[in-house]
Amino acid sequence: MDKLKIIGITIIIVVGIIFIGYSIKRPNPVGSVMDFGVPRITIATSEVKTVTSDSQILATSTARTYAIICNDSSNVVYLNMDDDKPASKLAGFRLNANGGCYEINGDNLYVGGVHASSTNETSSNLLISDYK
Repeated sequence: MDKLKIIGITIIIVVGIIFIGYSIKRPNPVGSVMDFGVPRITIATSEVKTVTSDSQILATSTARTYAIICNDSSNVVYLNMDDDKPASKLAGFRLNANGGCYEINGDNLYVGGVHASSTNETSSNLLISDYK
């Protein structure tokens, strides 16, 4: 054989050995969940809360890793991330009506209490999911 064929066959064999070794080392992903060392979070609470005037909707939790608050009503709701102050137009931020959501995640992790208040003090429904 000429040298080019020998080099080509050698490369194919080496790539094949690497592929087989990698396949044996890795778990089979079909029908299983692969764990790459990513911490798993579990839902601690998921509920619909009705708010009118200022209400605490999430308690302080140092174990919190993620939370999402969605406004499922036709009224604007204000949220406040300060345990000591009620939510209002002056002390908080707006959560739009009909699906406005606020997410607490690794980029803006907040473990304190969260307050909510409806703008016109009629009942507003918030879907709240808190993960630990």
